[in-house]
Amino acid sequence: GDRKPRVYRVWADGAGSAEVVGFGQDADWLQASERIVYKGCNDIGEACGLWSMANDGSERTALTDSAGDSRPRWSPAGDFVYFMSDQRDGNWELYRLEVASGAVLRLTDDPGLDGLPAVSPDGNAIAFVTNRSGAWDLVTAPAQGGPVTLIHRLGADFPNWLDHGLDWTN
Repeated sequence: GDRKPRVYRVWADGAGSAEVVGFGQDADWLQASERIVYKGCNDIGEACGLWSMANDGSERTALTDSAGDSRPRWSPAGDFVYFMSDQRDGNWELYRLEVASGAVLRLTDDPGLDGLPAVSPDGNAIAFVTNRSGAWDLVTAPAQGGPVTLIHRLGADFPNWLDHGLDWTN
């Protein structure tokens, strides 16, 4: 009823009920460290950007301070967070945050839209969607940025592309 997005925790087997662990959206869980990265704000709705927290909702930490940062995804080792943003450079581009230092590296630089990052299981590449060719494509690129490789042409029309997401599994 309050229109605030929430991050929930629930057992995969469906046992028990879902519990709210914090306000936010686009959450990604890093099992190795029991941490969640998500798009959110502080308790009074300010300082919006990417945040991390323990899987019980404690230890909330701001990672970025741009409200346009979204769709964060952990690298397998948890040393980087990949995300997309429409407010850092004028259109949707991909970025990599080094968690230890807070340094942000721009990975894509194209007038087209780049978004919905997914990290390879070995952490060496990212997949994402882009319309830089004039049609929507699923592509990959090195995790540190670089040339893209076409994986699949999605087509000229990819309505509501921001409502979709990608995962990369073995």
